Amino acid sequence: MDKKELTDIGNKLFSHEHHLRKDAIGTLVNGFVTAIVITEDEAFETPLLRFNATLEPDFAIALNVLKQLVYKYVIRKPEIQMLEYKGQQIVMGLFEAFASDPERLLPLNTQERWRESEQKGLNSHRVLADYISGMTDEFAGRLYQQLFSPRAGSNVELSKEM
Repeated sequence: MDKKELTDIGNKLFSHEHHLRKDAIGTLVNGFVTAIVITEDEAFETPLLRFNATLEPDFAIALNVLKQLVYKYVIRKPEIQMLEYKGQQIVMGLFEAFASDPERLLPLNTQERWRESEQKGLNSHRVLADYISGMTDEFAGRLYQQLFSPRAGSNVELSKEM
């Protein structure tokens, strides 16, 4: 990929036209995939450890620049950080609620797994974490509202997903 191609990709990535952005992303993905080099470390016998996929040096630098841009202009954007904070509060609130009274608040099948882990002396908090991690964002948000919002009533649809 030469400098003109990189300039074109940069212009397309920030274009207001959807098809140009899509084309630029496709070009980048193709470039990164074709820049993968398989290296072998003979110190290992197991293929999983013996063979490693790495990027050609120029593409590794480009990937690092893209990661920095995304971190600075997307991930650290206050609007995104507020969403992340809200999600953290939902997850922590649900976990604390379930941990405080699992036999009352958990669905029946999860209650059973929780009881089994308690009886076996295992970490029953893991059952709670697994249950919450399996929730969609939308479901977790609705459940949080149902548990903590004074205006939220019972929701028949919610119980179907539990």
